[in-house]
Amino acid sequence: MERSFNLAVTARLERHIDVFLPQRDGGLLMQHVKKEISPDRAAGLSFQTDEIGDGKLTPSIAVLDGSNIDEGCRV
Repeated sequence: MERSFNLAVTARLERHIDVFLPQRDGGLLMQHVKKEISPDRAAGLSFQTDEIGDGKLTPSIAVLDGSNIDEGCRV
């Protein structure tokens, strides 16, 4: 549900701005592991990809509708 929601929001935003959606544009952990990269290294690669993408964004938008702030959000 979260991915579907994020893709729908992204589609609307991309009519007006460039969007980096980590779930779509970042390195998903399981994609790296399927390439036989160790889970520890895969986690590092995913983090690096997301950091690079986040660093290119101005401004950033976060949907804060859950019970906790997502670990990927910076506040």
